[in-house]
Amino acid sequence: KVSKLASLLEMKEEELKVLLMSLKNKMRQLTTTNGLKTSQSVWSSNVTDLDFFIDGDEVHITDLKITKTYGDFFVRHIQKLEEVFHTEEERQKKRLAQEKAQAEKAKQKEEAAAGAQ
Repeated sequence: KVSKLASLLEMKEEELKVLLMSLKNKMRQLTTTNGLKTSQSVWSSNVTDLDFFIDGDEVHITDLKITKTYGDFFVRHIQKLEEVFHTEEERQKKRLAQEKAQAEKAKQKEEAAAGAQ
């Protein structure tokens, strides 16, 4: 509430409202599309990550910064982890197949050597 904020700052409500409106005005920035200040320039109020407005005796503050959602973060990392597990499983399957093939070759060599004697 404006009254509580004014009492915290030890000033009158009307003085605080004037200061808040002055701050809001100073947070605006003149932006252009072609880089030159012309009559086509537009005042933009998104200079900071915060915006506010006064509704009666209430001061409403809005965070304009878009935050990353934790859900998306965890889903992406779970997918990466699944890819790692899948890749590791494929490596293990290949390694086991190679070891099995080598063992069979060694067994065939032993049988051929035993049969030749």
